[in-house]
Amino acid sequence: MQSLLFRPLLCRGFTLVEALVAIVVAAVLLCIVAPSIQGLMENRQLEGAATQLVADLHLVRSEATARGTAVRISFHTDPELTCYTLHTGAPADCPCAAPAETQECHQLQARTLKTVRWNASDHVRIVPNVDSILFDPVVGTSTPAATVKVAGLGGRAVHLTLNLMGRVRTCSPSGLVAGHAPC
Repeated sequence: MQSLLFRPLLCRGFTLVEALVAIVVAAVLLCIVAPSIQGLMENRQLEGAATQLVADLHLVRSEATARGTAVRISFHTDPELTCYTLHTGAPADCPCAAPAETQECHQLQARTLKTVRWNASDHVRIVPNVDSILFDPVVGTSTPAATVKVAGLGGRAVHLTLNLMGRVRTCSPSGLVAGHAPC
């Protein structure tokens, strides 16, 4: 009598029906999970864009006080591109809509500090209620107060409200973006 340890194992493969059932079950599960994964990715893009804009608003304020000169953030939105630039000079001196390799300020006194762009394929839109915000170099106040909407797909959005003191508050009008209080 052979020992059970050395008994040859019977190998059996999958039948075509078993393989097809497994593929159908996997496809159904993928169809159920895919929208939530896509929504999660869009939420992360939206949160990333909002966080970056908040950080850049803090940066432009600190740059104004550190340089001792007025610094501004200017916005541009069209169907193909949404962007903003941190710069010195007048609002129209340093357009962010120009290609990055050809971007320059129109006046020699103006200087671009940073430019951030999102293409239409990025599914992130910046919708400000002002074209430009100026930060005072002495006390760091902002003129004017503004609300900037960072919008994603599916009605998700984060509103950034900048008060005259240069402080930023965020909220989500739909309450769908985690980490932001409902507006």
